Amino acid sequence: MCNEKLNGSNWLTTANYSIKSMYTKLCTPSERTQWAGYIWNRLSVPKHRFSLWLALLDRHKTKSRLHQYGIGTDNLCAICGSAQETSTHLFFDCSYSHGCLIEITDWLGLSCTRKNVLQILNWTRRYCRNTFKRNIIFAAVAGLVYAIWRARNTSVWEGAVPTAAAVIQSL
Repeated sequence: MCNEKLNGSNWLTTANYSIKSMYTKLCTPSERTQWAGYIWNRLSVPKHRFSLWLALLDRHKTKSRLHQYGIGTDNLCAICGSAQETSTHLFFDCSYSHGCLIEITDWLGLSCTRKNVLQILNWTRRYCRNTFKRNIIFAAVAGLVYAIWRARNTSVWEGAVPTAAAVIQSL
């Protein structure tokens, strides 16, 4: 795609060449994601933001993802061991993480019944009118995603699953 734009003679024939005009011709407009504001709010800790960003992009190195590359022998959830470990399962389909989510939503005084990270964040954006409270909920979800990922790594590398209370306490 870049070669087509560079090989075109239009940019050679214009007398007013500028780097900005060439840059705008090379760059295609990208779509703005709806969840960017969920991640990059000012109340979230940077490592929590990064973990939530990976979760929303489905880029965590889960066992099923590693299994696709031939790494590892099993792809079962390291926490519950009852289903394939995907980002969807790990973040709130798993009984362990769903229990943590229920604890957090009860603590925040929410009645959200969504089971997906993006659905929870979208629900919060729609139904929570107070901007500060909304950002606190976004930060809590980001922290919970990070804490669940740490619990998953603890169970993989140390062979012990932290209790849900310990995960909640770490937030």
